[in-house]
Amino acid sequence: MPALSEIVLRYVIGVIVLRVIYVLLVNLTGLPDLEASQVILATLPATDAGMQIARRATRPLVVADWAKVWAVLMVVYVALMIMPAVFFAASGRLEAAPDAVSALGMVVLASGVMMAIFLMIGARIPSGGRS
Repeated sequence: MPALSEIVLRYVIGVIVLRVIYVLLVNLTGLPDLEASQVILATLPATDAGMQIARRATRPLVVADWAKVWAVLMVVYVALMIMPAVFFAASGRLEAAPDAVSALGMVVLASGVMMAIFLMIGARIPSGGRS
């Protein structure tokens, strides 16, 4: 199993770049700022992570290896995208609106599913040396 520090760094850079581009597009073109788009853009860099891990692996990876990668990327995603939303929300908004907590939980759940899908897509991308 390759070291995860470089994979996580690549993921973080990918998330930040995609988020900046998305915010610019939303602000400059008036596109709607949808939660589904944010989920996809936050989990899309997992494709690169899956590809890099599959290429650098020195042994066949088992489900436990992929679960570890998924868990690390989810922790980073929650720390980068979800926790700031919770901490910087208007005071009392989450406590006063139980629907906001439910919606936040659905975003995390959807992100987890999408993260797993993109990891597996990335793992199936053939490397340049194989045919």
